[in-house]
Amino acid sequence: MVLTFGRWWSTELAPYGLERSSIDGAVLWLTPNAALALCLIVHELTTNAVKYGALSNQTGRILVRWHLEASADGETLVVFWQESAGPAVVPPDSHGFGTELLERLSRQELRGSAKISYAETGVQRSCALPRTGFSLLPRHSMTTTRTASLLPPCRSRSITPGSPW
Repeated sequence: MVLTFGRWWSTELAPYGLERSSIDGAVLWLTPNAALALCLIVHELTTNAVKYGALSNQTGRILVRWHLEASADGETLVVFWQESAGPAVVPPDSHGFGTELLERLSRQELRGSAKISYAETGVQRSCALPRTGFSLLPRHSMTTTRTASLLPPCRSRSITPGSPW
């Protein structure tokens, strides 16, 4: 399956204004398990930003980028999420279900690691993932402003009782 983080992020962040986000990284080929885990991570990060972080006000911004790094075990995909211009960050007293979900998905499903920083200027999260769940498609890069136009248009229609789909 060919899937880019840019398309995910654009789809997830579009309701809050794509001009508030900056997304950059190479086009990746993902395994189904990696795609599912990363979709859940994307959704959880966005939900938290909307409820508590940069997307909970009118001025906040999100920066997302990913790149490959050499590691002792081969190449590692590093994904970085940073919020800015949101409300002041207050580290939580305890970790809830969402934080536990992010950490378990990173460790168990993706065989990687996750870190979070509650910087006063905005939450920062990074994940380091081994190359087992993805491969890189060469010479391609996408940014937020371009990925939105790649999404297919969505049509809606009414379904009346007794009619075929």
